[in-house]
Parts: sequence; structure tokens; C-alpha cells
Amino acid sequence: MNCRKRVYLLENIGKIAKCSSLLPFLAFLLIFLGTTNTPVQSQGMWYSEPASEWLNALPVGNGRMGAMVFGNPANERIQLNEDSLWPSGPEWANQNRGNPDDLHAIRKLLREGDHQSADSLLVNKFSNLTITLSHQTLGDLHIRHKNHDSIQNYRRSLSLDSAMVKTSFDIEGGQFTQRVFNSNPDQVLVIDLQSDASEGINSEIRLTRPDDEGHSTVNITSFENGLTMDGMVTQMGGRFQSEPNPVDHGVSFQVQLKALADDGRITSENGVIQLENVTRATLYLIVNTSFYHEDYKSVNRNQWENLSGKTFDDILDSHLQDYQALYNRVELNTGGEELQSMPTDERIQRVRDGGTDTDLDALLFQFGRYLLISSSRPGSNPANLQGLWNDQIAAMWNADYHLNVNLPMNYWPAEATNLSETHEPLFDFIDRLVENGKTTAHSQYGMRGSVAHHATDLWAPAWMRAPQAYWGAWIHGGGWLAQHLWTRYEYSLDEVFLRERVYPVLYELALFYSDWLEEDPNGSSLISSPIHQHLRKIHS
Repeated sequence: MNCRKRVYLLENIGKIAKCSSLLPFLAFLLIFLGTTNTPVQSQGMWYSEPASEWLNALPVGNGRMGAMVFGNPANERIQLNEDSLWPSGPEWANQNRGNPDDLHAIRKLLREGDHQSADSLLVNKFSNLTITLSHQTLGDLHIRHKNHDSIQNYRRSLSLDSAMVKTSFDIEGGQFTQRVFNSNPDQVLVIDLQSDASEGINSEIRLTRPDDEGHSTVNITSFENGLTMDGMVTQMGGRFQSEPNPVDHGVSFQVQLKALADDGRITSENGVIQLENVTRATLYLIVNTSFYHEDYKSVNRNQWENLSGKTFDDILDSHLQDYQALYNRVELNTGGEELQSMPTDERIQRVRDGGTDTDLDALLFQFGRYLLISSSRPGSNPANLQGLWNDQIAAMWNADYHLNVNLPMNYWPAEATNLSETHEPLFDFIDRLVENGKTTAHSQYGMRGSVAHHATDLWAPAWMRAPQAYWGAWIHGGGWLAQHLWTRYEYSLDEVFLRERVYPVLYELALFYSDWLEEDPNGSSLISSPIHQHLRKIHS
């Protein structure tokens, strides 16, 4: 796992049409051509303007926590995430519908050639139809700076080498710099503010979270030099079986923010931290939830104790050692580094206009690795449809786990790009999904083993959720995910992992498939029924 590879790509991987979305973890096309003595410059992206919308903000993350940094000089917004912020609870996994008699009736209709009736019966009996139960934003950290009305030499950047977002610009009388990173070893988001202007930093800092359909979900209070935001996730606009289904409970959480400075004055009252004439201020934000810890508030207290004896440099050094131990394992040199002096959005537009930028290919490759490191670490949940980053109460497609391609896509680079540790959250999630899938296989289909359909969420339900059988009647979620376990074994040849992690999953899935397959009435082979080919005839 600690081997260092240098990957050298001679040909352009493809012209970049769209690079702004955080959703895909991108397909990585590699040519391994041995070592080269060509030096590889530092990788990153930079912009000459603040982010005008959420998709243009720059991401940081430590696997469990994440943030999107806008870099606004006067009214900074840092949007916050935590990967377990979901409504409902473990009971959500127990919503199985249908029974073996329903499956027999569907198969009979298919044998008789009545595909339309089979399609309707499958959805009506087995599916929970359209679902709205979403991963949600943690909220926002707002910093309103005074006397930042006139600025020059603005630069906003994400360093992939250090996993840090930096914003800098000149103000009257000096320069202002903001550095943001999310430490995995210390489980803290760090925002470091510095100004060499004579009046220093004068700012107001707040925490907010969007209402849920008009319902407040948080309570914000002040303590010495800090803020606490207590809350619980709900989904008042929830849907289940395509009908309104308000969910008034979910994961509880506590966010705490502290500001420290060596000079000037810091106060915190009525949910607002005030910085006055401060040369340098460092903000530390932590969050823990009831999903991970029953007494999550005491975990916060323990984290503050662990942080109390550490300086900013101590935390930064630990962050760099931890992150670079993963990121630095692979280098990709495609040439064209001279274009790094151009803002990244201008480089993308240049390619759209027909230009060539081979270094942008390397940047895209390493950005994909960066996102996986930042949204999936041992002990966290797996990366979801948006990785980790989500600014909504009801995200597109619930920001959940689509097993029919999206979740596997997130992890295609894990072994191939030497990030094996990032696979661990997926393996832990597979274990939970397989366990719930045993209940689904038995209650819905009367079969042994374990099954999973096309989508799931934090609570790892295995049941079907789709208004159309054409794409929702898919029983191979477990089989597709199991390929990741096998890929890990192929790379590691770890027989203990094969015996203790891979085999138990394959055994349960094989049991289900052996019961699911039936004899083809028109031949001697075994067939899977219903399958997409049957249902596709309805829509052709």
C-alpha cells in the first residue's frame, strides 16, 4: 500500500467538456509506462473571482466532515457537511413489501406473455415507489468582514498537494489571507484568518442551517469565544410510496465553533462571534452525531480536550502527514504545466473552444483521487451520490447510494490509483446491506441469502424503490458491490480478507441467486425472471 507509483500518460485522455460538478468521481483511463525523471509540479486549481454559486465553491473534507469554501471577500460563506445527517432511523430498513405468492403471479404473467400486467403487478406489490429521504446539509458558517469593500489581486485556490483552500487579496493598508483545511487525525475543520492591515480583522461570525419546510431544526447559543448549534435532522417534505410522508425525527447532532487569537478582542453573544482588531484568528469547528455516538456531546467535549494542547501548526502538520501519505502515492505527468499560470475556469473554456491542455487531464485525474480521499476514510460512511458535499435539505436523488452504477463508480479508482484504505467504508456498508438484504430476500421472495435493489441510503435498506419496473426491478445491487471486495483481494492477495470479508458476502449472494434462478420452460438452461429484457418490451 505504501509503494509510490509514477503514472505517465502520453496522449490526451479527452477534451474536458464539463469539470465543475462534484458528482462524478470520473472514469480514470491510465497507461502505466514505468518511471520517468520528468519532475511533476504541484497540482491544484485557482480562480481570480469568488464562487458565484455552490457548484463553483471549492471542497475540503476528512471523510466524515466536509465543507465548500466560496472565498467571498466581504461575506464569506463556508457550507458545512457531515456524512450521517439523515432523517429517520434504523426502522427505515424494515419497509419490505410483497411476498413469494406475488412473485409467482408475476412469473406466470411473463410466461403467458402479458408483460404489461407483470410490470404493473411488480411495482404495485414490491416497490415503495418514489422516495424522498435525503442526506442533508449541516448548515453554513458565515463570516462578514468589515472594510473589505475595495480589494485587488484576488486569488482563490485549492491545493491538491496539501488539501487546503486558500483565499488571498489586497485590502487598503495590507493583505488578507484565509486558509481552510479539514483534518482527519484531529476531526476538525480549521479556518485561519490573517491580515497585516493596521486595523487588523474586524468580523462577525455566525452559524445557520436552512429550515425544513418552514420548521427550524437547530438551536444556536453562545459560549466564551464560541458558538454551539444543536439540532436534529427531519424531512417534513418526505415522500414514501409516492405519497407525502413527513419525517419528524432523525440523526441528532451538535456543532461547536471556537475562535482563538493572540491579540485584539473576541466576544460571543446572541449567536454571533465578534472579532475586533485581530491580526490573526483561527476558527476550529467540530461536529458529532447520534449515528456514530450515543453520547455525541461528550465526544465533542473530549475532542476539545484533545485539541487544547495543540497549536495551529501541530494540527496542520498532522493533517499533511495523514493526507499526503495517501495522495502522494501516485503521480501523473502529461506535460503542459506552463498553463497552470492561467485560472482553471479559463483553461476549461480554452479546451471547450478547441484548445489542448494535457496538464488539465492530469489535474482532473488527481482531483478525482482528492475527492475520494476527502469523502471516504476508514470509520466514515461511504461516499454518496455527491461524495460528501450537499447544500440542500432535499438533495437531487436524495444524495443517496445508487447501486446500479453510481456507488460502484465512486470506488472504481480506490485500488487502481493506490487508495485502498478509502475502500473500507464501502466494505463496512456492504456488510450492513447484506444483513438487511437477508430479511428482504426471505420476506419478499421466500428465498435464502441476501438481495439488494437499485438504491439505498444511510440505513442500508435493501427493498425496491422505483415507480417503474423497467429500471427499478433490479436485484443485483449486492452482486455489483461484491465485485469491489473481489477487486481488493485481487490487488492485495490477502487470504484473511478473502476468508473473513469476501467469502461471507459472496456466500449470501450466491444463496439468493441459486434460489432466484428458475428453469427456462423453453429449454434446459436456468433463467432470471423477471429481468430487464422482459420489461423492456413494454417500452420499446
